[in-house]
Amino acid sequence: MASLQARKQELVRNEIYKAAIELFLVEGFEATTIDDIARAAGVSRRSMFRYFRSKNDLLAHSVMSYRDALVAAIHGCAPLSSPLSLLRQAVASAALYVGSHPLSRKVIRIASDSIGARQAHQSRMPELADSLSEAFALKLAPAKRSEDVPHMLAELTILIMNVAIRSWYLERYSDLPAAAEKTLGDLAGFFRPTAGFDPQVM
Repeated sequence: MASLQARKQELVRNEIYKAAIELFLVEGFEATTIDDIARAAGVSRRSMFRYFRSKNDLLAHSVMSYRDALVAAIHGCAPLSSPLSLLRQAVASAALYVGSHPLSRKVIRIASDSIGARQAHQSRMPELADSLSEAFALKLAPAKRSEDVPHMLAELTILIMNVAIRSWYLERYSDLPAAAEKTLGDLAGFFRPTAGFDPQVM
């Protein structure tokens, strides 16, 4: 269980993050300053830098929280799971996490409205991919623990979620888990044999 100090720090971090997202949404990512964010969050500039190094770091915070939730979900999978089972469980957990987070749509809008914001939001994606790859590797059966398979699962998880999130944000689906399941189904359909098609010929 986290200490009282750790819980207080997490509370302050979340308040700064929420204040920043609201300002980015109203004023724009580029126009918002560190001083604006500190003032809105009720902390000093110096205190803010204890939690976030920059505006980029602030906007990428959701990616790191997303990473932590995904890694925890993968660690919770049964040992020696199949690659497909791991992929499905990771996507399902990611969809639930993002879909239930109150700021998800706001972050997506901010990243959609500004190239700088989009770059800031995506700046930690390599770390996300590396962490997912490591988590997948720990859960795969020994025969599937080559470098390629965990990395492929990590990249597929991110790709599927990016497509599903876009569909959900554009309100093609009422909830993100449904969008994620449809995206998974579409991807699986690409690899189903069809009449007259022999995959060995490819």
